[in-house]
Amino acid sequence: MEINNLSLKYTSKLLKNNYDIVLETVKYNGLSLQYASKKLQNNYNIVLEAVINNGLSLEYSSINLKNNYIIVLEAIKNNGFALKYASNELINDYEIVLKAVENNPYSLQYASNELKNNYNIVLQGIINCGDILKYASNELKNNYDIVLEAVKNDGKALKYASLNLQSNKQIVLEAVKNNGISLIYSSNELYKDKEIILEAVKNIKYNSDYLYFSYIFYIYKDDKNFLIECYNNNNNIKKKCYNYFNFI
Repeated sequence: MEINNLSLKYTSKLLKNNYDIVLETVKYNGLSLQYASKKLQNNYNIVLEAVINNGLSLEYSSINLKNNYIIVLEAIKNNGFALKYASNELINDYEIVLKAVENNPYSLQYASNELKNNYNIVLQGIINCGDILKYASNELKNNYDIVLEAVKNDGKALKYASLNLQSNKQIVLEAVKNNGISLIYSSNELYKDKEIILEAVKNIKYNSDYLYFSYIFYIYKDDKNFLIECYNNNNNIKKKCYNYFNFI
């Protein structure tokens, strides 16, 4: 009898416990594992084939196999998010978590607190996706090199940096070079820093972002020379924030 895809859901208990049928089914669609018998959800070969096909099928494996190194490794190689379903022991395994983050940086959120504080793992993630700084430990959110790499990749990652580094001029400059709107996550002092504002104005990405600069232009409304510098860095601001640039 041939059973494909999710049709295992509609078979008898007898067939859901048939090794050959379930094996062929999970090879075709790993998520079919959810409909297999408890016995076969604890079968190494069945689960291995399922996670090779779809790493997220790890969710439906037995507790025992969620703690199996090879099973979990194959699952995260297919889909880093499978780390969500690994045992507490394996979400604290350096090699497992590193592989998961290499596959999908956002899988860092499922790592143990200890490994969210691991410099190499977090660095690997933020090089590809600065936004995952939000999942790093507080200690690493205050690490200059980590935060610098994060904001170079995604300026808005500044939102998740420590207050200390949101007050660091070099960090904030790198953030606004990537995305001007990240200025709103800087300290009150740097939010009004002319050098940073000029860099941020160059890198406004979306029309809706101009709204956030209105307050800055209001602060400097009497400094015509500075407003002209802003205009020279981005001619669109006259049209988007006309009230402060109608003298040009």
